Amino acid sequence: MQDINNLLIENILPSTVAAKFLNPDRHTDELYARDHDNVCVMFASIPNFKEYWSECDRSRKLECLRLLNEIVCEFDKLLSKPKFSCIEKIKTVASTYMAAAGLNENDTEQADNAVRNAAIMVEFAFSMHAVLEQLNADSFQNFQLRIGLNDW
Repeated sequence: MQDINNLLIENILPSTVAAKFLNPDRHTDELYARDHDNVCVMFASIPNFKEYWSECDRSRKLECLRLLNEIVCEFDKLLSKPKFSCIEKIKTVASTYMAAAGLNENDTEQADNAVRNAAIMVEFAFSMHAVLEQLNADSFQNFQLRIGLNDW
């Protein structure tokens, strides 16, 4: 059971945070927070997915969820490419995808370069758009992608 719990924690938290919480010597009443400089955060949403969902009749809801899952999985696959190694998926809520570049404190070159992190995040955003366009063609949909970036 402990192995399953560890896998869940490692799946939902960034690796450095998961390691902190899985440390057996950690005091359970300790709060954990970190400041990071030169980070670029991206929110990407599919604004017309909600409309698509509401138009699906009850018998097709599972199919709608599978399509959203396929989109998110394709976005996740992009993160396995070496050029996007500085990007970490933070979470997905409904049809909104959140990711950040520059959180890896073990890579000092990455952590100290705001311009590089932002440029890689922009490239990731364009790749997400290309993936969604292909999925639109394959599934006869017209989903749009709205992306916001912020670096600090």
